[in-house]
Amino acid sequence: MKKHLTALAIAAAIFQSHPAFAQEEPATPRTRVLDTVVVTADRAKEPLREASQNITVIGAEEIANSAADSVVDLLKRHGIQTYWVGSSSYGNQGVVMRGGRSSMHGFDLAGDVLLLVDGRRAGTDFFSAFGLNNIERIEIVRGPGSVQYGAAAIGGVINVITKRGKEKPEISLEAGYGSFDERRLKAFASARAGQFDIAAWGSHFAAGNPDDGKHRTLGNSGLDNRDHYGFNAGWNFTDKDRVGVSFSGMTGHKQELGPTSSNSYANQYQNRDYWLLDVVYEGATRGDSLSWLVRYYFGETGYELNRESRRRTGVLAYGYGQRAQYSNNTNKIQGGQAQLTFAGVDRFKLIGGVDVLHYDLNQNQPAGIHTEARYGSHSTSDYLNIGTFLTGKLYLLEKKNLVLSAGARYDYFKVNIDSDIGYGTPTARTSSTSSRVNSFIPSFGISYSPWDFIKLRSNYGSAFKMPTPRELGAVFSMGTSSIFVGNPDLSPEKSRTWDIGFDLEYEALNLSFTYFDTRYKDKIDALPAGSVPGRPNDRPYFNLDRAFIEGMEASLRYDIGRQFDWPVRLEPYISLTHLNSFRDQDHTPLTDIAQDSIAWGVNFDYPGIGLSSSLDFVYFDKRIDSIANNGDKTYTPGRITVIDFTLTQRLWEFEHGGELKLKLAVKNLSDEYYTTDAFDYMPGRSFYAALLYNF
Repeated sequence: MKKHLTALAIAAAIFQSHPAFAQEEPATPRTRVLDTVVVTADRAKEPLREASQNITVIGAEEIANSAADSVVDLLKRHGIQTYWVGSSSYGNQGVVMRGGRSSMHGFDLAGDVLLLVDGRRAGTDFFSAFGLNNIERIEIVRGPGSVQYGAAAIGGVINVITKRGKEKPEISLEAGYGSFDERRLKAFASARAGQFDIAAWGSHFAAGNPDDGKHRTLGNSGLDNRDHYGFNAGWNFTDKDRVGVSFSGMTGHKQELGPTSSNSYANQYQNRDYWLLDVVYEGATRGDSLSWLVRYYFGETGYELNRESRRRTGVLAYGYGQRAQYSNNTNKIQGGQAQLTFAGVDRFKLIGGVDVLHYDLNQNQPAGIHTEARYGSHSTSDYLNIGTFLTGKLYLLEKKNLVLSAGARYDYFKVNIDSDIGYGTPTARTSSTSSRVNSFIPSFGISYSPWDFIKLRSNYGSAFKMPTPRELGAVFSMGTSSIFVGNPDLSPEKSRTWDIGFDLEYEALNLSFTYFDTRYKDKIDALPAGSVPGRPNDRPYFNLDRAFIEGMEASLRYDIGRQFDWPVRLEPYISLTHLNSFRDQDHTPLTDIAQDSIAWGVNFDYPGIGLSSSLDFVYFDKRIDSIANNGDKTYTPGRITVIDFTLTQRLWEFEHGGELKLKLAVKNLSDEYYTTDAFDYMPGRSFYAALLYNF
């Protein structure tokens, strides 16, 4: 508690060091939140007040002023459960939304939370594949989005929207250094000349081994480099029609896992590469009564995992200090979208389209890294998905402030899998399977604004997750004696979610509340080892009959500066998710889910002197890591509050319009010893300082 009070005292001292706010001119009026235009929930532009789902928008200003080094680092401020598997440098970053967990296998259909970039699948589920200096905003739809986007959108959808070139040229540069040899370089530039626009970016991030909250060095926790780069260029042949080409890429080298509980290996690290090229044509009639989008994209995600053996025992084990590649994977994606929006009738809007998705997966895990990894495995998978959707909105009452929405989607999947385990040894096993699956899901929603400062909303949505190729037909080992066995008879994992809530924006107050209830059917899991007679190591996949997740989401912000017409923003806030229940049909709790995800703090902006700061408290709850056959539970550490502080101050304004800024940040201010997942102890208190140039 003393540490928390110390942090608050620091913030109070900063606030009190400025002149009396009430004696200055009022700040510029702020845009109403409910009038914010979003594109993710409906796959078309709509004001936030018309959406029937709970939506959070992270804007460019928050991103620029933050000291976050990843998308996940940003999301933790908004009441979303975030986690890092391995060290903070390792690159395995994920989120849990409404009990749905994102995947980290480079294959976005494997998770319950869908990651998009500019409204299309990113081609990967690695959040670390994306930098921050080219992001215009992030839209978060909490709850199902499968009708709009297909599989893997059970818990929510996160849409990263990138910047485009504008009439006013923009340049931004950042160079910073921090504790534990952290180094960051960022560059962004954009412009528009006539009908041509372009934005280009690049960033570099590297770090050494950090200390934990007990001032012990976390070995094998550094990062040689994680580089992001790309561009977004377009030709606007009318003010309504644009052909664009965008490219984004990431290279991560020697991203180290960190300390683990195992004594069988050391110095584990991974290398990752990602790239995706997107070609899109967007257009509309002059009155926007008809608009359309056609796109084609393709790319590749690759990663390899390396370990160094510690021990010599076993005929297949490597000697101490010898290196061998533990696994390597290459996932290729091709996709297309065709979409048409009709808004030519005064009180009606219709959106329909077709999505085509093709994955070519190659996953390889050699044998013989250490004694337990005697089961080498290899699988190739061909994954085709064709989906079509139709959604509509009906605007009622004189002011069109009652909006009814409905939608439906049909998907066809074809999966071919070939795998083997043992590589010719006497225990060799092979598997080859082909599956075809159809899916049809509906959604319904309503939003009502009796006054312009409040919106009441309710939504029902179905969602689904296809079994992955591994779950359907592969035979593979995770480096232990357990052998995971695919099941070609698996059904897709399905969910039905109903929620009800409201959004209120009254003068200085912003308040949002949502209650949700999700019912799973055929949730996919693996039986424990020893369940199959005669095969003590087998863990076959199966469909769990029922599972239930029920809870609430809430956020509150109150701008004291706006309330008293000060030329500043002084905004306390809190965002939280609380789960009342998360269990299967036998009342067994679900693992890896936090009951509470809470963030609170205060934002302070003083535009007159170019100052922006935030003091953030993030609560990491404990979670059930595993449940033994006898019912005993293993918990991950938790119930820890971590404090971050960030300050950005303008140092100089240039005559040509540019400005030089100083950014200072303290992460884990109270030096907590904590983890967000099993065996991933996070860095202790760290400092970061950077110079920024913006034009």
